Amino acid sequence: SMIYMQEYSKSRNKPNSFIRKETAFKFLNQFLGRLNLETINRAHLHKYVQWRKSAGLSEATVNREIAVIKHLLNYAVDCGVLKANPVEKFKLLKEERRERPRVSYVNINRVIDAVRPDCRPLYIFLRETGCRREEALSLQYWQVHETSNMVVFTENTKSRKYRYVGLTQAAIEAVHTLRAVKDCPYVFYNIKTNDRWHDCRKPWVQAR
Repeated sequence: SMIYMQEYSKSRNKPNSFIRKETAFKFLNQFLGRLNLETINRAHLHKYVQWRKSAGLSEATVNREIAVIKHLLNYAVDCGVLKANPVEKFKLLKEERRERPRVSYVNINRVIDAVRPDCRPLYIFLRETGCRREEALSLQYWQVHETSNMVVFTENTKSRKYRYVGLTQAAIEAVHTLRAVKDCPYVFYNIKTNDRWHDCRKPWVQAR
């Protein structure tokens, strides 16, 4: 697992994905770490699933951990360590899908109105564009094309591809709410540090 994380995941996965895999391996290594790769089979994974489910984990969480070990074994095949992945056909758990109540637009606006002023433009921009928070936090001025009312997201996108999103008037106003700061290329930034926010979750939680 150490070789897989250093040689594959560190260079190919986003930071959040890398951290999730590290967490998964804490439990995978605890249960399967003493086995040689070629001896791991589907029976081992069935027992692993029982062990993790007995700890109260959801099907989705267990599936993510199983996906990690399956991918590690695929990587071992690519590297010539294994001839075939012995658990390639192991079926993931059926995940229960639950409908969550939708928050009304009125209530979203009430929370945004309660967010402290220096963070409010970020959440207005999120509301207007539907982008992911990390996309907005890493947004730089050159990505905003006001002449065409578009913004281009180039990094931190889920598909890792360029994505163009239309801008409403409210989104454009949010972009210009905070004045540009020298040596800070970010549209939304922490006014205490004049640098980008790490996650800016706390102001939203407090407002909510």
